[in-house]
Amino acid sequence: MRTCRRRLELRRGLSLPELLASMTILILIAGSLGTVATAVRSSNSYCSGQTHAAQHARAATSRIERNLATCIANEQFPGCRMFSTTISGSAFPDALVVWKPTGTAISPAELPRVNELLLYTYNPSAPNELIEIRDATNTATAPSASSTSAWNTLVSQLKASNTATRTVITSRLHTAIPSVGQSARGAIRFNILAGPTDAELASYRAGTLAWDALDWPQDRYGSTFGYRGVACQIELQIDASDGVTTTGQVLPFFGSGSFSYQVSR
Repeated sequence: MRTCRRRLELRRGLSLPELLASMTILILIAGSLGTVATAVRSSNSYCSGQTHAAQHARAATSRIERNLATCIANEQFPGCRMFSTTISGSAFPDALVVWKPTGTAISPAELPRVNELLLYTYNPSAPNELIEIRDATNTATAPSASSTSAWNTLVSQLKASNTATRTVITSRLHTAIPSVGQSARGAIRFNILAGPTDAELASYRAGTLAWDALDWPQDRYGSTFGYRGVACQIELQIDASDGVTTTGQVLPFFGSGSFSYQVSR
């Protein structure tokens, strides 16, 4: 009898305090695993957003850089031009025109035709989109490179044209409102550097600056002509949070396209 009683005592289950302690430990373990799973999911979402943003930026900058490197330029039109919009005293250089015909240029030594131009800017209807615009139906001659007002008008016409083709390069462009009462704009910036500069060439043509005094890149000039270098700097701010920009996950990306063309003495 005493042996059976001992066996029964050995087979007893957990006591209530022991059971409560075990449940508490299991709850703590489950909570820890849930926290780890949440952290892993958040980290994966963050890394995925960063990766997608980098892919969009590389694709956008590579496309613009490639067209800049193969554009047409001459003394009438320097291959590309940047245009700014001034709002509340601040300039927004967010429009770039590149002379890049689909085939052979009609007049490669003169001004380009409008249908030979590519316009890069944000989409006014969807400012998170960076778009490429070409109006293949407009065969008019583009304005002189020095006619800023005429070019601003042309850029506005291309943006609003019903016949132009618009290609979305990225839909992850960060947007911001420049001032109260203004519409949101895409966060993109262009800057063009040239050597010799426009002012130097104008001074040379006016006879106030010597040919040898012009700032030729790498001294690439001779007695009858020189090579002018042009570089276009590109800055994009890309949303890395899958469309939710309120979290502050906005990444800046930079690119640069360059080319050169011959200038006669």
